[in-house]
Amino acid sequence: MRLFNIKHIKGLEFEAVIFVDIDDSEYIENGLLDRFLYVGISRASFFLQLLFEMIYLLA
Repeated sequence: MRLFNIKHIKGLEFEAVIFVDIDDSEYIENGLLDRFLYVGISRASFFLQLLFEMIYLLA
């Protein structure tokens, strides 16, 4: 298993991607959550898991 920061996986592909602390306020406050979600989700070829603590209402 290798761990990467979301900023370092552009252009790579993985069999499995696990997002940890997806609801980290740093990403939400800076408006980066949508971008990071897209990058991470599009890197997984077989398995995707999203781990978060809070529930957000989608607009």
